[in-house]
Amino acid sequence: MRHFFNSTPRRAALLFLFVYCVHALSPVSTQTDSRWTIPNALNIIHHHSLDLNPYANTVAANDFYFVECIGPNHVRRFPITSLAQCSDGKMYDFHTYSVALVSAPLVAAIELILKTVRPLLAHLAPGSQHPRFQALCAADLAGAAPIIENVIASLYTAATVVALYLIALEYLSAANALLLACTLAFGTLLWSVAAHALWQHSPSVLLNALLVLLFVRNRWRRRELLAAGCLLAVAFFIRPTNAVPILVLGAYLIWNQRSRALWAVLGGLPPTLLFVALNLI
Repeated sequence: MRHFFNSTPRRAALLFLFVYCVHALSPVSTQTDSRWTIPNALNIIHHHSLDLNPYANTVAANDFYFVECIGPNHVRRFPITSLAQCSDGKMYDFHTYSVALVSAPLVAAIELILKTVRPLLAHLAPGSQHPRFQALCAADLAGAAPIIENVIASLYTAATVVALYLIALEYLSAANALLLACTLAFGTLLWSVAAHALWQHSPSVLLNALLVLLFVRNRWRRRELLAAGCLLAVAFFIRPTNAVPILVLGAYLIWNQRSRALWAVLGGLPPTLLFVALNLI
């Protein structure tokens, strides 16, 4: 048994499972600005679009919370208070859709799993009075959005904790690295905020943790440089304040890897072009 826990990958996997279970099973939900993340992701998956018109009734039921209307000739209307105000246009989330875009594969996987086990869940729904749980049993991800957000956000935060654990192992003993990782997991806003709603915080902290892991290991082969550039670009479009680590880490790469920094630029080009194209569209 002791030999089992001496393996870093096994310790990291157990840490991930422990943190994920605690975060995902915490009953508090702080869904506010993130409330359109799941509908946006579903819209990307099923309709290949970014507007909220397929979820017009849900938008109206939420009093058009931070929803803007883009009418003919790109005329913007915000705020709107009724569907009639956007009868000739399309409704969009006022916030960035980048979190929905990067989370869409996870949303698609959860939807597939729920549809597969739906016959089993159908027996549980009648015994619950909770509308979100009933929506979950019916594989209605939009109706169960707060639950789905918690599930995915907890995946991001658990992975962040593991990344920090691996970072700490570069400098500390396994015991001290574990203590530091658990402090991050349960003594910071990672648990109380980032794990309970799928807003920009959750993937942002994960991307920054992965970037720090790359930099502390300092193994700058071509693939690491490409990965760093890609992570830096995606981090910016998820949360523009990540321009700060982009400037700092970018300056570090230029200073220390001047002859090879171009690979990091090339790694950042695909996500940059994707998000610029989406914004133009």
